[in-house]
Amino acid sequence: MPAARRPGRGSAGWKEIKEGSRQILSRLLHRTPERRYLQASQLEADLAWLLQMIDLAGEPNAAKRLSDQAWRALSQERYEHVLAAADLAFQQNPDDATRQMLETWHEQAKANWRRNLRPLPTPAPACWPVSLARPCSALDRRC
Repeated sequence: MPAARRPGRGSAGWKEIKEGSRQILSRLLHRTPERRYLQASQLEADLAWLLQMIDLAGEPNAAKRLSDQAWRALSQERYEHVLAAADLAFQQNPDDATRQMLETWHEQAKANWRRNLRPLPTPAPACWPVSLARPCSALDRRC
């Protein structure tokens, strides 16, 4: 029997999936439970938003409207939405100024999104003494 394939980053075909879908799938399949969708309504909202953006991509002046959506998402710190909107806008062949702006936002969003995906620190149990609850570094031998 063949080994089961692991879905997610590194899987065959991962690069063929559009940025917005990859962000949703990454959050859905994240190994850290705290980084996953906590409620089905959150997943539903992200999918509905992505479908709206896909519909928007088929309308006139789509690149400008998608860049407006990317800006709105950036101001709300919804980095996965910035990545998705920018990816769809790039497919619309925007003018040079819009493309440059989108590339900047895309890079900012990608860096922030990746930083937010780092594992969360595990909180210390409430019963631990304060000295044990703080993280210890290699240079701090007091703990």
